[in-house]
Amino acid sequence: LVADGDPAVAFGPRPTAGGGFSYASGPRLYYANLTSAVPGAAPFKGFEAIAVSRTDDLSGAQAGSNAAWSAPAIVSQARQSSTTFSDKPTVWADNAASSPFFGHVYVCYTQFKSQQVNGPAPVAVSHSTDGGVTWSRPTTLSQSANNKNGTGRQGCVVKSDSQGRVYVLFESTKQGKSVQLELRELA
Repeated sequence: LVADGDPAVAFGPRPTAGGGFSYASGPRLYYANLTSAVPGAAPFKGFEAIAVSRTDDLSGAQAGSNAAWSAPAIVSQARQSSTTFSDKPTVWADNAASSPFFGHVYVCYTQFKSQQVNGPAPVAVSHSTDGGVTWSRPTTLSQSANNKNGTGRQGCVVKSDSQGRVYVLFESTKQGKSVQLELRELA
């Protein structure tokens, strides 16, 4: 895999042996980015995917040790189409101990589903309940409106509140109108 840019980071609690999460041993750092693969060896379909690596060894990561990091996990799933360009990721870890989803990690991104200039581009969110090892199928938050004449959706941010509610804010443009922001709460 090749890291292609659009880096995003988030700190969260570490998984515990009992299946929960805690800051007792320090934080976990998540690093999300665009990724591509060597031709013929891609573990996913499409031109670009979203990957997340993680580390509990902050000193090693800061010193530049590649061994401090996990192998990247593909967030955008191997199920994406061969024409998909997943783009513009952000990552967030639920860091509120009062939340029923404390420790869950979320990544939002845009799924450009066609190589055509005006192809569909919905905003999606995937989540991990095991500290970033595995990721859910994406939940689509917006229509797959074409990016025709400057319309479309992209550029998301994901956050959660102390009650575990997850919110995604993203850019939405509509033909003949200026850029708007849309806020969605995940059910």
